[in-house]
Amino acid sequence: MARFLPRTTAGCVAREFPGFVEPCLATLSYKAPDGDRWVHEIKFDGYRAQAHLQSHKAKILTRRGHDWTARFSSIAEAITDFPARHMILDGEVIVPRASGGADFGELQKDLARGQAGGFVYYAFDLLYLDGFDLQGASLR
Repeated sequence: MARFLPRTTAGCVAREFPGFVEPCLATLSYKAPDGDRWVHEIKFDGYRAQAHLQSHKAKILTRRGHDWTARFSSIAEAITDFPARHMILDGEVIVPRASGGADFGELQKDLARGQAGGFVYYAFDLLYLDGFDLQGASLR
């Protein structure tokens, strides 16, 4: 397996760990753009979350920067297994349905009950990795 090296990727900038990164939020549109310049991702019905890893300690932050590590402890534990020292992922926490997709109602119920075992984290962007800000790098 090839290892991603930010220092060799155009658009990556050497930088100190930035902490919380203000997320780009979706814009409502009634028609998806077409053409080969666009990449689309699935919109799950869950909670937007940033996963931060600093020296093998994980923190999960809401889209407004609130620390929800205790609520999403199973995700934080999994993040500590990544082969990185410092990392920021942007993604979404969901409770998957047996038929596919996400069940927002179950996510809310599990949070209210303090249950963390059924959460799945879909990372859709790598914002920072081991001393490099990747926000200026091409998605492809």
